[in-house]
Amino acid sequence: MSSIRSKLSLTLSYAVLLAGGFALNVVFHIQLPPDLAKGGHIQFLTNLAMIVTLFYFSLNAVHQLFEISSLAYARQFINSMAISVEFIVSFVYWGLRLVSRDLILKGPGVPLWLDLLIHAMPFASLLTDYFFFMDPWTVSKKEALVTTFLLANGYWFLLDRVVPAEGRFPYPFLDVDNFHRAIIFSVPPLDAKFLALIDNPANVQSESTHYSSLHPDNWPIDLSQYHDQYVVRVHADTKQQLDGLLLAAHEQNVSIWESSRTKLFIDLLVSRDSGSQYLQTIQTRLPGSSLDLSLVVHDLPQAVFETFPAADDLDEEQDNDITVQTELFFKRYRDLNTIYQWFDLLVDTYPDLLTVEWIGQTFEGRDIKALRLTAHKDNPSVTEPLKTLVITSGIHAREWISVSTSCYILFKLLQDFDSGKKKAKKFLNNMDFLFLPVMNPDGYEHTWSSDRLWRKNKQETYNAACFGIDIDHSFNFHFTRSDESPCGEDYPGEGAFESLESNAWDNYLNQTKHDHPIYGYIDLHSYAEEILYPYAFTCSETPRDEENLIELAYGLSQSIRLSTGKSYTVLSACEDKGSDLLPSMGAGSALDYMYHNKAYWAFVLKLRDTGSHGFLLPPKYIVPVGKEIYSSIKSSSSWAIQSIEPCVNLDWSLDQNEGYLDGSQVSRWASKWITATFPYTLWRARRWGSKMEWSPPRATSLGGPVPSTAFLRLSSSSSNACVIWSSASLLSIGDTGMSPQSSTLAQFWYGLMPALVVAVSNGTPMTPMSKSSSGLSRHLVWFRWANVWTPVKGHSSPHSWSKVGSELETNLSGSWNEDAEAMAAMAERATESFITKMV
Repeated sequence: MSSIRSKLSLTLSYAVLLAGGFALNVVFHIQLPPDLAKGGHIQFLTNLAMIVTLFYFSLNAVHQLFEISSLAYARQFINSMAISVEFIVSFVYWGLRLVSRDLILKGPGVPLWLDLLIHAMPFASLLTDYFFFMDPWTVSKKEALVTTFLLANGYWFLLDRVVPAEGRFPYPFLDVDNFHRAIIFSVPPLDAKFLALIDNPANVQSESTHYSSLHPDNWPIDLSQYHDQYVVRVHADTKQQLDGLLLAAHEQNVSIWESSRTKLFIDLLVSRDSGSQYLQTIQTRLPGSSLDLSLVVHDLPQAVFETFPAADDLDEEQDNDITVQTELFFKRYRDLNTIYQWFDLLVDTYPDLLTVEWIGQTFEGRDIKALRLTAHKDNPSVTEPLKTLVITSGIHAREWISVSTSCYILFKLLQDFDSGKKKAKKFLNNMDFLFLPVMNPDGYEHTWSSDRLWRKNKQETYNAACFGIDIDHSFNFHFTRSDESPCGEDYPGEGAFESLESNAWDNYLNQTKHDHPIYGYIDLHSYAEEILYPYAFTCSETPRDEENLIELAYGLSQSIRLSTGKSYTVLSACEDKGSDLLPSMGAGSALDYMYHNKAYWAFVLKLRDTGSHGFLLPPKYIVPVGKEIYSSIKSSSSWAIQSIEPCVNLDWSLDQNEGYLDGSQVSRWASKWITATFPYTLWRARRWGSKMEWSPPRATSLGGPVPSTAFLRLSSSSSNACVIWSSASLLSIGDTGMSPQSSTLAQFWYGLMPALVVAVSNGTPMTPMSKSSSGLSRHLVWFRWANVWTPVKGHSSPHSWSKVGSELETNLSGSWNEDAEAMAAMAERATESFITKMV
């Protein structure tokens, strides 16, 4: 080596030894946190690499000063180790430091000058020495690789010995499982992949003229507001990862289009900057997670543009005027004014079947309109209200497909009835249908005039700069006042029913509940192709008849699959919304409100698609989606007609139940006793064709609190009866002279947990059974098995009904104490007496 090169090499060695030694001394005097104290400063690879580097430059200085040839090989051997380790330190440290700081540092870190001395200077010095001053290596590649491998494993062995079981590794990225630790640096950062996706999208053909070829004056709305906006899907591996994605999105106010806990993804509306920031955050929070990305909507302005009617189509319709015909009205999406005109036209066309009912007004003064569909509107022979199925849609303004689907179902029921189809006639002759196709008129109109992706209504809030309340979070069942700003998409208002639309809907239902006894409720939304059942507010409370809800939900899903081949997933609304993670997401929902207060069963149907278009489903899907949901409505209507109708609201108070039962010719003492007994276990009754069988319950501990009593109406050609179930009683109530052979009582599939059966008529126990009524006893025989009484068809009861009724009246007659415990004790005594006789 020339004297100049030798002097420069020696100078570099001195500089590194001085700077590195000083830096190492400063680092070793930094106090470590308690969970890292055991391993000391030697556990940090940065410090070990610095020691190796200083050792190399020490050898190099000695070699240059004394020209000891025997040090040449040792110097090169140490140099190979130093370069390898310092390469890892520099590139891993600065790579994570720039994109995911929390993976490499906790707390404030060290001053920049010290940072550069320990994480940049060593590798830069080694590279300088290697390229300018190092003699050709005599160390083989194999020797260098083996040495590096031994050094890496030695470091890991050191960590394994010095890191306490309750502590953590010196670098945060090491606190992940071994597999993910191995791949963490081989997987490209998500934000980089996101930028690559939006900069190099797949070639997607537009279904119409591209908006950019038109003058902005010819755009339906200002499409420039959607520039640099993308819908991206993040795929998770576990529900825990999905929870992390949801939390990060809420914290950063990222618009969540959809999330699925069954398919493990979340769809987000992001810009280039907000998307990169979000993805960097989740990589920091979920280190080592094998998350993946896909692009749902790349050209958002064009996707928005394609959901609006083309100018040529509008000119054509102006020439032909609005029509009730399917091929024209459902060819494209319709604005609010056109939909309301279509309502009027339908009423004019089918005046004997359809009525428009005014619900209330919105903040901007628009009417909220419902339509009641019935075949017996003016039929004097119908003395009692029939079961009603309620269908709502458009509660979220941007979900246009829900509005068109609701209108399609309404039209098909009218069309099928008018053409004489048996099912439609059966439905309309035995049921009422109540449609609220546009529950959010202001918001829906706003999507047509200003912002296609608007979700809330247009009501004023306490923040003058922010409008709108999410109607679907504003109902009074488990309403939660959210911390979310009024500017947020999920803002529920400051109190239940602050939304004018939900308040008007509640008032309407309260005023008309006797005209519209709601049996079922279906709320149409988009998107995800899912069927959700209650509850939405929590997963820790089980609905009163979960088994029936799930059975019916799968029936709806099967109908859809048989219709169009689409498979809709069935799950609870709380699981879909992640309510246990973010309680406000499922609070105050229309689903829970209707199920708990108004309807016997309720569902949310989230329509197409699963993510190719999101909320911007092209118009060509209007009819296919309408067909598949119409098939599910027919299925639910058939189920409603055949199944048992509850004759008392399960959530009424004691006084309300007593009043109803008094009106149903049930004695006051019986109703009082029933409502005072222990909480019931709800079983299910279900028709299976014309053949009915008795069966014990499938499960008895579904969990969650249940109402104190359940009331179910049984209907036959000759009479109506109520069966009241509780853990202390089963009461069968019917008209005198009813014929049990023809009644449906003995034909129900029911698992029973009764302790008492009494037949009552006109408020008193039945007199000795007539021949016509003695058939009842032939259908029931009681076996005592594990304290559960199971009725079996075709056997005789060991006791006459009249004797049982007399004993019950004797045991329960006398002064009534309003105290529930006293009444329960009396019920127990009557039960004991009955069981003794039966056994």
